[in-house]
Amino acid sequence: MVASSLAGLVGGAMIFYFMAKVLLPGERIMDPADYQLEGTVAQVTVPLRGQAGEILYTKAGTRRSEGARTWTATPSNTGRKW
Repeated sequence: MVASSLAGLVGGAMIFYFMAKVLLPGERIMDPADYQLEGTVAQVTVPLRGQAGEILYTKAGTRRSEGARTWTATPSNTGRKW
């Protein structure tokens, strides 16, 4: 009984140590402004023909790709920055 309780405490301490030293230092407080898409400069990677295409942008240190639509009926060229 004592040995199993001791083993449980040691196992729990090892898991706590792993989480505190390895996983938690990479965490940071999220700022909502980092994830707001309005005003973000994006590059057209797939032309916006037929009112649909793809854009590439960087937000919160990560490159992201999203589907995009155009407000006008005229197509947009690849490589154009918005």
